[in-house]
Amino acid sequence: MPPVARAAEADRSRESLRPFCSTDYTRLCDGLDLNGPEVIACFRTNAREVSPACRAAIADSAAAAPDQPASQ
Repeated sequence: MPPVARAAEADRSRESLRPFCSTDYTRLCDGLDLNGPEVIACFRTNAREVSPACRAAIADSAAAAPDQPASQ
């Protein structure tokens, strides 16, 4: 996949998580760049505290993009 298409896909993936993970982001990772790898690291560090709905959305998002590493 070309880099531009990969970036567009990543943007769509992040947007699909917003309804399920915005509360978790605000509670656990507020102030981190939403487009940066720090948010992913924050969710991993706080995995036990991430809501079930957010965890499911992250898993669904990762499954929808199998050619991308889960950390992107």
